[in-house]
Amino acid sequence: MAFTRGLSTKLQGRTLDIVAAYKSVSVVKEALNDVRKTIDERFSEWFAETEELAKTVAVEPSIPRRCVPTTQRENCPADTPEIYYRRVIGIPYHDDVLSGLEARFSCLTSTAIQVLKLVPAFEQSATFDEIKHFVDFYHTDLPSPSTMLSELRLWQKTRESMLSKPETVAGALKVCCKTDYPNISVILKIIATMGVTSCECERSNSELSLLKTYPRTTMGQSRLNGLALMHVHYSLELNIKQIIDNFARKHPRRMMLNDLINDSLLNK
Repeated sequence: MAFTRGLSTKLQGRTLDIVAAYKSVSVVKEALNDVRKTIDERFSEWFAETEELAKTVAVEPSIPRRCVPTTQRENCPADTPEIYYRRVIGIPYHDDVLSGLEARFSCLTSTAIQVLKLVPAFEQSATFDEIKHFVDFYHTDLPSPSTMLSELRLWQKTRESMLSKPETVAGALKVCCKTDYPNISVILKIIATMGVTSCECERSNSELSLLKTYPRTTMGQSRLNGLALMHVHYSLELNIKQIIDNFARKHPRRMMLNDLINDSLLNK
């Protein structure tokens, strides 16, 4: 679906923070809910486009043959192909996408809402009660949790005096002084580094399958780590001569080889 194509691309990226993800997911969910309310009209438009596409390959949409004892496909009653496919494919698929977004990003919504108001661009400022659960959960990472209330009040005064208010967590980190707001600075760092999806972890597993192939099944852990680092940092420029010199100094030969040419000249 075109509604989720941009969101899917963003969620697979490496620079998306949790606040931006919350905004994108919320917009997509609202758009899908609006479509669900008018699914009959919208599906008529989609079906008309499908009919035009079917004409190019000489195919006429029709209702599949139905029988009473069916177990392999839907057998809902319908008078026209449009009604049949709307009930069998359109509505179930749309509801499945919506339920999937709700199930996948329910925890993201609750976490993001707690800290969204710390970003200066948001109209309402965060209160201590709203972020108390977040502070209690990460209290071991905060430098001084006991001063969070007074620090939050100072942050509210500071954001009111800002002429240009950042809209992202990364932008808020740039204007947040670590000395004046140590706890808020750490909270913003946690949110900025919090993973939105597991794409990054799965990406590393996919790359590992390229390194540890069938001919390399006897590869040791040290060599595997080295190849993985070389693959991750493939854009770095390496000084091959310096690498060879370092390797030679770390692993000197135990036996000095005789120089046959020079020895023969000296003997003469």
